[in-house]
Amino acid sequence: MTMLSDITLTPFSNSLNVAIHLMTKAKAHFEAQNRNTNDIVDLQLVDDMLPLSFQVNAICHHTLGATKAALSGNFYIPSPLGEIDFDGLIDVLKSTQKELNAITVNEINARTGETIIFHYPERPMPFTAEGFITSFSTPNLYFHQTTLYNLLRKEGVPLSKIDFIGALSLSASE
Repeated sequence: MTMLSDITLTPFSNSLNVAIHLMTKAKAHFEAQNRNTNDIVDLQLVDDMLPLSFQVNAICHHTLGATKAALSGNFYIPSPLGEIDFDGLIDVLKSTQKELNAITVNEINARTGETIIFHYPERPMPFTAEGFITSFSTPNLYFHQTTLYNLLRKEGVPLSKIDFIGALSLSASE
């Protein structure tokens, strides 16, 4: 049986590690190119798409925010980060990772099957904790992580598929 912790804590921690890695690799790339990393904080793929800073905020919201929603039963649209520089975005990811790591397996598993209400402005949307994580937050997380990856690739950061995938969950070998 899959536990709620199996679909939150480990994969969400991996996604945060990936985002931190992507941003750290981008910072090193831009510094080597004598480019200011702050020039890409507001970078967009297209005009009607939200910027890089939002992608980072959404990654945090669909990892820690989703896990906290499983604990509280309530999920809200994320608050904007406000004025933030590139290094600040990395710090937000790291503090999100630290806070996520403080949530215990027992704490999250105790919420299996419980209701989460997404307080969407037009109407509240009820989910089970598992349904919320698997049908809403996880797809959103991967969308925003992919968008972050693509924004950085567009700017010439040398990233590969393994940079996006991160740690693999391998079985123990003999």
